[in-house]
Amino acid sequence: MQRGRKLLLHPGVRRMRGLLGVALLAFGCSGREEDPAPGAPRSEGAAEVTVAFRLPDPEVLPEGIARDPRDGWFYLSDLRRRQVLRRTADGAWEVFVQASPEGSADGLLGTAGLAIDVDRDLLWVASARADATLGPPSPEQRSGVWAFRLRDGSVAHRLLVPPDGPHLINDLTVLPDGRVFATDTAADSVWEARVEQGRSEGDRLEGDRLELFAASRAIASPNGLAASPDGSSLYVAHRKGIARLPLDGSAGEQLGEALRGVDGLELLDGALLAVQNGSGVERIVLVQLPFHEAEDAPRALVEGPPALEVPTTCTVDPDVGAWCIASSHLTRPVADLPRLEPSAVLHLPAALLTPAR
Repeated sequence: MQRGRKLLLHPGVRRMRGLLGVALLAFGCSGREEDPAPGAPRSEGAAEVTVAFRLPDPEVLPEGIARDPRDGWFYLSDLRRRQVLRRTADGAWEVFVQASPEGSADGLLGTAGLAIDVDRDLLWVASARADATLGPPSPEQRSGVWAFRLRDGSVAHRLLVPPDGPHLINDLTVLPDGRVFATDTAADSVWEARVEQGRSEGDRLEGDRLELFAASRAIASPNGLAASPDGSSLYVAHRKGIARLPLDGSAGEQLGEALRGVDGLELLDGALLAVQNGSGVERIVLVQLPFHEAEDAPRALVEGPPALEVPTTCTVDPDVGAWCIASSHLTRPVADLPRLEPSAVLHLPAALLTPAR
């Protein structure tokens, strides 16, 4: 979710409008699953980017996507209806969790970034109010980080930002040891989720809290977030590029302004998979690490319309490939949504995700 998009910002954070100027471009892919995606790279015998599937409803506004590698089921967030949808291996759709005054997810706002912790069987969800989010806003509603048990959708953890100013929890990542970090786009900061492990269902949630990890204009408007495989560093997409932040508190580094406008961010073996939708650019790129801006350039895997219309995030299985939300409809007027094709998810085969050596 980029700061400054039409429809996305709660009145408390409207100061963020106008920063990125994403063009309103129609998505022109065929609706048939596994169709080649227009605008994707092609050559004789090369692996091909395809439309893997579409969302079940054009009024779903997906920001985040996650895939459970154990069963191949997908989870898609929805900024509009305050829910997370699940797509089973046979293509059936169901509501996994949804905000409800009668249920344990009461207080869940629009859902944004998603991440799965396989070892602990949890789906982590970034929650924030958008202009298009259904339900009346209230001062009591706060952005935050939630964790739901994959087996039944029950709430395992709920961590809300402090009521001290504008906050917008946007994306999150899970480290190998189970630690969770989340970007706060409105407060130029990154939070760490401190949770009580081993809690039984029904236990109280008061022991969970968000602890500030980093706050700096050097990571202004942080968005996508990825962790290094060894858990030593975070890669943070922000307004002017991507920063690497070591978790031991040592000095970080900026990867360069060629990587402006990144929304989703995933770490591969020796590379970053980045989704750009700001600064007038819409593309999915591979960034080889280490990245030296004077010598290197991101490699575009999919670029521009008609394949992309405000792409947002990806989920990766290194052995199978990546699935990326290609047309999120996030800049579209709500009144237009019923007339649109449902948002599309592209599949990028694993052969495309290998960085050049």
